[in-house]
Amino acid sequence: MRFIIKASHERLTAHSGLGLIGLLLEKTDLRPKLNQLKIPGLKYPLLSHSDIVYAMIGLLAQGKSDFEHIEAFREDDFFQYALQLKSVPSRARLRQRLDGLAQIRKWRNILLDEMVRLPRKVGLEPSAIKLNSGTCYVPIDVDVSPFDNTDTHKEGVSRTYKGCDGHCSGSGKSHGDPGGVHTLYG
Repeated sequence: MRFIIKASHERLTAHSGLGLIGLLLEKTDLRPKLNQLKIPGLKYPLLSHSDIVYAMIGLLAQGKSDFEHIEAFREDDFFQYALQLKSVPSRARLRQRLDGLAQIRKWRNILLDEMVRLPRKVGLEPSAIKLNSGTCYVPIDVDVSPFDNTDTHKEGVSRTYKGCDGHCSGSGKSHGDPGGVHTLYG
């Protein structure tokens, strides 16, 4: 997939960064690996597993974590083109398929393996920090990305540093801070 960037009077899209996400996804082996997975009771899916996962990645890349957010992109040609989707799923299909995939142990390993391989595939080499003890660590900048959950009834919602009611999965009320969290992984 190639994008030509030029001045134009065409309609602009606020989610143009999805073009880069799509290019990065192309560098992975996610599509064939996800599509080979078998969900019990789903013999011939109308949408591929990879289209479902890529659509969710597209939502998450924009800070949208609820399945309902997919509805705004069902008729969005750029969303579909940038992520190379044959079709954009409905919120129900997105939720049901992700629930089905989550039941397959291998699916998580596929995502984690590709997440680790991608930086090297695009030429990034992590720089380790060697401590006095001789142990090496790779610094990783981690931000919790609180999502705006104002007027929702989700558990664990509290005030974030962004000034809205938010939720950060697995972090309780720790919504991070503007300086980020300094994390070292060995």
